Amino acid sequence: MKMQPVFGGIAFCAFGLFWFSLAGLILLPSAGLIDAPTPISVAAYLFFWGMYTFVMPLATLKLGSKAIMFVFVTLFMLFMLLAIVNATGNAGLLVIAGYVGLIMALGSLYTALAIVLNDAYEKTVAPV
Repeated sequence: MKMQPVFGGIAFCAFGLFWFSLAGLILLPSAGLIDAPTPISVAAYLFFWGMYTFVMPLATLKLGSKAIMFVFVTLFMLFMLLAIVNATGNAGLLVIAGYVGLIMALGSLYTALAIVLNDAYEKTVAPV
């Protein structure tokens, strides 16, 4: 399966920026450079990243990859759950979000390995 480099580039850049911005939200307050974000502002931050992530599976419809769609759908669920946890402080929901995160991580690992194996062997070794 050949994927458009534009989709991968946008996805990797956007989520790379997510990690940089999240690190800033965590590290800058501890360095005393900014005030710590409120839980509701973190919830809004996660919600808007969830909305961005919601659009990504729509692009995977064109790619025809169920594995990539699974990763983005579970990532969307994770962002929404974490946004709700930050807005409400519900610790039980945080546990559920953790399990969704683990499922998403396993799906991501499978997808990445399948793409690498399929490309290396120039045939479908693992369906994507």
